[in-house]
Amino acid sequence: MRKETIPVLMSYTIGGETCDLDAILKAIYEDIGEAAERIPPWIGWLGYQKAKAGERVVNSKFRLKNAEATEYVALKNGGLISKGYGEKITEAACERCIFLSPEVKAASEAYAKAEKDYEWLKHSIEALLSKMELVRSSEATRRAESENDRTKGTVT
Repeated sequence: MRKETIPVLMSYTIGGETCDLDAILKAIYEDIGEAAERIPPWIGWLGYQKAKAGERVVNSKFRLKNAEATEYVALKNGGLISKGYGEKITEAACERCIFLSPEVKAASEAYAKAEKDYEWLKHSIEALLSKMELVRSSEATRRAESENDRTKGTVT
């Protein structure tokens, strides 16, 4: 059987607490009890971090819209010409030039980072839930095989 390379997942550190997702997902749990003891606390912790990340998404989206509006008003009030973006102040020119503002660029990058963090947390939780289900399913399969082995050879 060919052994495939499994990528190492990054750890997530917040407030001094580090979640080593790679170690949690690659750990071999002997039974569902062991997995149920170790995985749910991390799901809860990541869920809380996901909620905080969702808040950052909303706030950073607001800051982006605010930066765009501020820049639009500045361009519309003569900034377009004074910055050398054109000779005529038009709606289309102002809308296109908004994105040249360093404040808008920074706000856009912060918004993208917040969305990335949120998605990473969401998918990390899904991966941990899948690991729990895999352990549960594997244990059920082992039990069924064990039952079959015990009942083989017995006359009923």
